Amino acid sequence: MAVRVTGMDKVARNLARELDQIKANSVSGITKATLYVKAESQKITPHRTGNLMNSAYIRIHQKFRKVVGEVGYNALYAVFVHENPRAGQTGGLSPSGKKYSDKGGIGWARTGQWKFLETPLKNTRLILSIIANSMRIR
Repeated sequence: MAVRVTGMDKVARNLARELDQIKANSVSGITKATLYVKAESQKITPHRTGNLMNSAYIRIHQKFRKVVGEVGYNALYAVFVHENPRAGQTGGLSPSGKKYSDKGGIGWARTGQWKFLETPLKNTRLILSIIANSMRIR
């Protein structure tokens, strides 16, 4: 006696729809997480003119079937400020006590801190919960 299974095409369509929803939810979660990291890093970015802080960006793309979120800064000097332990904390004085020039009104940052992008990334529990909350199938 042969058993005939029917409705597999409907099962396949439903499964494909659910997988598409999971993918959409993962993009949403990664986007929310990168926006969180960007916003938190901008709060502690050393700034005087706002150029560095305003050069922050996010990018969401797929790489090898994975959704990847990227947060970064486009200002050419971003890495130097990020890695400078005195960033935003100099009070206008060099390590030897010499006063920095304030030519052109740009001067030095009076706010913020170094590792301004790395610091928010350390809150992995919150970042993962943002992604997980979006991943739930509703």
